[in-house]
Amino acid sequence: MKLTMLWVAAVLVAVAGCGGTSPGDDPTPAPPPPSTESPTATAPTGTTPTGTTPTGTTPTGASLTVPPLPPKPSTGGGEVVVEGVVSAGVEAGCLVLETGNETYLLLGADPAIAAPGQRVIVSGKPDPGVATTCMQGTPFAVREVKRG
Repeated sequence: MKLTMLWVAAVLVAVAGCGGTSPGDDPTPAPPPPSTESPTATAPTGTTPTGTTPTGTTPTGASLTVPPLPPKPSTGGGEVVVEGVVSAGVEAGCLVLETGNETYLLLGADPAIAAPGQRVIVSGKPDPGVATTCMQGTPFAVREVKRG
């Protein structure tokens, strides 16, 4: 009987040493220490300052290089007056003015006066730095429009 109990104790010690856990042992590995390096790719929030080029990798591992934004053109200078024929833009709700030399995207023009097919005289300022969804012509901030 003593031999049987000794044999059972030996088996239990052997089993305990084969990867079992003791009370208080945490079976999950500890997380790696935080990295002191900066991440190589981040999701942009807004615009990138002019002259910087973020680089990194995409979620699929492809290389990512974003060119810097061009400097915003100066909108300084005085008001101009242009004359031409209004036409519908390629995008819905967009009106363009064809002058013969230039195509302007009319921003803020009264659509009752600046209707497609109308010859008009428009005063305002070209604003090539403004973002639009019309994708046609030089943006032109209209101050006044009248039939020509």
